[in-house]
Amino acid sequence: MSENNTTNTTESMIISPSIYPVQFGILLSLQIPSVLCSLVIFFNLCFVPRHRLLVHRLVNHVLLCLVVNDFLICTTELPFTLVLLYRGVTALSNNTFCLFWFFYGYAIFSASLFLLAWISVERYFLVFHKVFLKRHLFIGHYLPLLLCIVYPCMFFAGVLFIYKCENEFNYEQWGCASGCYQNNYVLGTYDWVINTIVPSVIVILMNTLLFGRVAYQKYLMKQTRILNKNKKLILQLLLCVIIYLSTWFPYSTIGIMLVYIPDNELMNNLYQNIFNYAVYAIPLLSPFLALIKLSDLIKKRSQAVEPQAALIMKSLRTVAAVANR
Repeated sequence: MSENNTTNTTESMIISPSIYPVQFGILLSLQIPSVLCSLVIFFNLCFVPRHRLLVHRLVNHVLLCLVVNDFLICTTELPFTLVLLYRGVTALSNNTFCLFWFFYGYAIFSASLFLLAWISVERYFLVFHKVFLKRHLFIGHYLPLLLCIVYPCMFFAGVLFIYKCENEFNYEQWGCASGCYQNNYVLGTYDWVINTIVPSVIVILMNTLLFGRVAYQKYLMKQTRILNKNKKLILQLLLCVIIYLSTWFPYSTIGIMLVYIPDNELMNNLYQNIFNYAVYAIPLLSPFLALIKLSDLIKKRSQAVEPQAALIMKSLRTVAAVANR
């Protein structure tokens, strides 16, 4: 009996809220440059004439939606988390705020996951099946983009405000530990599998498939130095895989296990005090990846425009030379 008590005490002390100041410092130090990076992207796309055309390109629509969504996470949802980490309690200690925070946080994070998953799928189709995608533009582009944003809002509104269950609010944890619907095996399993695990698997598989197929085609075409020519693609893929495997994979694994064994104290501590905050890695880092992508597009556009400009200048010089004769 004493051994069991010792074990439970050890488990409850493995992860302590005393690490909140460390988490607060890490998130705040990433939040500021992430927001500034997003503002740089918005400024370039809104106020720099030669960059505005990038907004109209099909490949950039979902990417821009992801940047806006993650910008909202960093500027409107993350402050609630920072207050909790700084004070040790939620910004407002009432049930209405807790339900709103849980709904908004889960909906906007799920939207970010779905958008990133759809970017991975659409990028593959744009590379290898561009004609098919353009023929079915509404079903293959605009409808999935709309669903990535609307579906999470509808799902979490339903399970939080329509489904009847009794929440036990804890004002010292993220979202006040709301979400009693997760105690229902069907709803809890569906939520973790469909809204977290499936998008994460799609991101990893589609990016791996894309790089593998590109590398294989270059091999068939006898193109050498594939790794050197695709360094950025490889680095983005590796970064994406590492982030997902180190944050979302354990987060979703522990989450779905808690649906069936909710009283496991160690997993509850890991879930509430570590991985609830580790998942901010994606929205905090995505603006930097988007800025790299934007700089590549601008560079390619400049390279395409420069030969045309040189040709025009050459023609003008020829006309001037003939006129001088």
